[in-house]
Amino acid sequence: MAQLFTNNADSSTDVDITPASTIIILIAGEGATFASPAGADYQIATLSDGNLFEIIKITSKTADALTVVRAQEGTAALAWAAGSLLFAGTTAGTITYLVGLIGTNTSAIGTNTSAIGTNTSAIGTNTSA
Repeated sequence: MAQLFTNNADSSTDVDITPASTIIILIAGEGATFASPAGADYQIATLSDGNLFEIIKITSKTADALTVVRAQEGTAALAWAAGSLLFAGTTAGTITYLVGLIGTNTSAIGTNTSAIGTNTSAIGTNTSA
């Protein structure tokens, strides 16, 4: 399972979304900016009307139709009107995920100590971060 990322992915919803909806239809042609998850891969995105926010997990994409898991990272599944913004931005959960990857790959730092040279002690004191 891997989190996928794309630059500048944003769109507007084409139809209303109920709190129980698991398919989000985007404006025609705008689905191309989002990742195409397969298997257990996913992309994190945020729905917003400018005042309220809901973080979702995109689990698959077919053209402009996204299959999603709603109410991620402590947000609630809300009703969204057509024209609501959907964007793939950085979330607290994404940062936590990335920090976790760094923590699980400390052996990569160890294998590169000869290239780092005089800074090996700095790496040794920061492996827990």
